Amino acid sequence: EEETSQADQIDPVIPERTEVGDVDDLTQSEREHVKEAIEEANKDNFPEGTDVTVNEDGSATITYPDGSKDNIKAEDLIKQAEEETSQADQIDPILPDRTEVGDVDDLTQSEREHVKEAIEEANKDKFPEGTDVTVNEDGSATITYPDGSKDSIPADQLIFQREDDSDAEDDDQPSLADQIDITLPEKTGVKDINNLTEIEKEKVKIAITDANKLPKGTEVLVGSKGDVIINYPDGSHDVISREDLVYQLADSETGKPADPDKGGTPSEPGTGDADKGSDDASDSKGGDEDSSKDKDSKGGDQGSSKDSKAKDSQDKLPQTGESSSAAILGLAGLSIMAGLGLVAGRRKEDN
Repeated sequence: EEETSQADQIDPVIPERTEVGDVDDLTQSEREHVKEAIEEANKDNFPEGTDVTVNEDGSATITYPDGSKDNIKAEDLIKQAEEETSQADQIDPILPDRTEVGDVDDLTQSEREHVKEAIEEANKDKFPEGTDVTVNEDGSATITYPDGSKDSIPADQLIFQREDDSDAEDDDQPSLADQIDITLPEKTGVKDINNLTEIEKEKVKIAITDANKLPKGTEVLVGSKGDVIINYPDGSHDVISREDLVYQLADSETGKPADPDKGGTPSEPGTGDADKGSDDASDSKGGDEDSSKDKDSKGGDQGSSKDSKAKDSQDKLPQTGESSSAAILGLAGLSIMAGLGLVAGRRKEDN
């Protein structure tokens, strides 16, 4: 009788199918994965020395120790992997309100940052962590997700051209500078009021931003002498004079007090508004000429100078003769006292 081959005796166990990128051309890694799956499923079935070979098309040949073979079709071992949906396919970005720009063909860096912030804010609950938003010079945006997939937003959905000043005259909408009343913070002490350090400039900037809720995209520029320009996203701006923001610190060596003509003192924080037609200058010149001279010579403020003069005027009587009468009465009193003294002396001698 013919001996039954091992191939006839063994019925291979088929493992779960393996997902592959291309069922007609498996990678070496995919072929190794299919082989391991067959061997694992038949570890108690195949005799020692059995060889498993997986072909490029996904089919497998099993060669037993006696030389007999079994074949397993590719369709029983592999299947086409489903294409994964990219994050770009899954996410539909929310479009923010369009940003007004000076030139739709060439955005400034500030305008590009403003558009980027608007996109990120509108999608803060939608974009996965690690998403990158890039705004191009023409106003279009590219969104790159963590998996490398991308979304693009055309410029006309993100920006629009700012109207010319001639057209703006017909527009009743006030600028941001007109709408916002700047709250002046306490004055910042500086070493040299004519040359602020970078650290001092930053302190002034922080003081202004802390005291005011400025719209996104607002730029605060502090000059070397303490003057400030606030540029709003709509192109309008406010200007704040240094007298309202900084004061000269006292001399650390001599202990001299701060010069009141150099931006005030710590106890005199600025209380005016940003430069939109302030009356501070006219108020400071409202006193008479004598008051101004008194302020310059004594270093005091105008109010204290006026109070001092008022007190002096109350203490001195007008030239009406009263002061000379008082002097005569005083002399008369002294004369009487002297006379009494002489009489007392004579009586003593007589005794």
